[in-house]
Amino acid sequence: MPINAMKKTETLLSHVLQSIRPGELIAHIAKVDRAGYFRNFKGYRIEKFGRPQLETISRKEMFERNNEIWAEVMVLLWNNNNRPVYNAMHEQVSTVNENVEEIESIDDETAHKFVDALLEDHILEDVLLVTHLNDVRFSDSFIRERLEGPLEIDRPALPETEEPEHVHGPDCNH
Repeated sequence: MPINAMKKTETLLSHVLQSIRPGELIAHIAKVDRAGYFRNFKGYRIEKFGRPQLETISRKEMFERNNEIWAEVMVLLWNNNNRPVYNAMHEQVSTVNENVEEIESIDDETAHKFVDALLEDHILEDVLLVTHLNDVRFSDSFIRERLEGPLEIDRPALPETEEPEHVHGPDCNH
């Protein structure tokens, strides 16, 4: 779910917003989340909103109100505006299985190779974001050690009762 992905990357929200033009975000929100648009932007001159204001508003919408639509828009816009890193990750992951949606996990050795290749052309923050926002199936320990550790991100552990989402594919028997 996009809201869970955004919560995992909360510390990088300002970095996410650096690649999204304020008017672009507001225009998408106006189309798909009328309530969020009216709550935050109705009656204001859109060109007056800067990234710091949008970060404050986005934090409130996603992390306090759990606004799934807002999170979906953020993921969509980040992926579109960071197409080179998105495509590079997709290219790497598709070497495991052409249908990337069917991949259940990627072993740590393979993950290291993917990240090494991506870091030749992209910064670590973007590699971490593309990993979380697109639910790349690296192990949680790999993500914490290789991607979040160097950035000094200390993401809370998943509660013991909360299991990662299970994707039901055509071979799933439940």
